[in-house]
Amino acid sequence: MKSKSKNPQFDIMKFFKPALIIMMAVVLVAGLLVGLVGFNKGMDFCGGTQLVVQFENSIIDIENESNFRIASNGIKEILAENNVRIESFQTQGEYGTKTFVITFKKTTNKTLQDIRVAINKHFNASEAFDEVKNDDIKVVEFLGDAFDMTRQTTEINATQNSYSWFIVGAGLLFALVLAVVYACIRFKTLGGLTMAISGIVDVLLALSFVALARIEINTYIFAVTAVILCVSVFSTADLLFAIKEKGADPTLKIKSNKDLVSYAVDGLWKKNQIAYSIALVICLIIGILTVQNILHVALACIAGLAVVYATHLFFVPALWSVMVRQRHYVLAHNLQSKQEEDDEDEEVEEE
Repeated sequence: MKSKSKNPQFDIMKFFKPALIIMMAVVLVAGLLVGLVGFNKGMDFCGGTQLVVQFENSIIDIENESNFRIASNGIKEILAENNVRIESFQTQGEYGTKTFVITFKKTTNKTLQDIRVAINKHFNASEAFDEVKNDDIKVVEFLGDAFDMTRQTTEINATQNSYSWFIVGAGLLFALVLAVVYACIRFKTLGGLTMAISGIVDVLLALSFVALARIEINTYIFAVTAVILCVSVFSTADLLFAIKEKGADPTLKIKSNKDLVSYAVDGLWKKNQIAYSIALVICLIIGILTVQNILHVALACIAGLAVVYATHLFFVPALWSVMVRQRHYVLAHNLQSKQEEDDEDEEVEEE
């Protein structure tokens, strides 16, 4: 008696067209957003400001713990009132010469000027400033004076530019080509093509979500993009190995490619769901419990992992099935099976 396999629980074609439409819409909208306003760039890409606040002419002594809190909280409030987010807040110098060194993303000259004026008005006790503090024009002219508490403030140049994107993109493309060559050897040309398309789509979708969610990008985005591509390549290879294994199963000889892929996804999606869920939780915990810059890294990783999991469930398996269609050996198995059934029927009639 012939053993029959149960029908696959997951229909790979059911969500293929909706997933394709959603993916195209996300990339299109994100592309328009990036074209109009760009990514939410951090200091590595747009530069910033190093605000240095000295207290030798101040009304308070920050060597005193309570005065230190008053000064730091006061400066943070001034920055917040001007919609400036602090990247780092440090104390430098020795006793009697301590200064605050605050870095933040590049802002307008007017905003920086307002911040420096506000700090002097709150804390500057020098006679030179006392003479001009009631005249707004003279206060602005006072900035840079020897008694200006913020006179050592400087600009920080961007460390990354479009050339960095080109170099990283070329490196990732080279790595993807190597992976595709391997896939072509192990899974034939269409297997390699599937890996190439899935890798490119996953990276584009992940960057699209980063742009749409306005996640701040710094140098870390290059490493995150590389990780996303690696996870995508690994997931595609895992799927192709599963399809190959199902194709060698004697009980599935008469099944179509669509069925083979559906059986492969049935065996993978629960395992992948657990692995991706654990990875997402770890990224979320790390992001919440660490500094804000790491939070952006964690959010970008979460976007990438979610994209790879979704595409390898709703898009990549169906893509492979659509491209490969009906393979010759599947047709051969169908014909052979039909011939065997006809022979059995003829034997029964002769009896």
